[in-house]
Amino acid sequence: MEGFHKRYMAGGRALRNWANMVRQLDIDIIAPQHGAIFRGKELTTRFIDWCSQLEAGMDLFDSVYRIPTA
Repeated sequence: MEGFHKRYMAGGRALRNWANMVRQLDIDIIAPQHGAIFRGKELTTRFIDWCSQLEAGMDLFDSVYRIPTA
């Protein structure tokens, strides 16, 4: 799940904004298109917290896009 989010999410800023938005909702289930379903307050909160701290997308450009050294 981490690899997918790092590759496909625009960046940590987008994830933090999403997390801050959905924390205001009363969420019991997060059902991704692929993968396990997160049921219950504890798991949904853990997933949202994880997303809010993940470096992804543009956050990773400095460490990924470099000229290789021999």
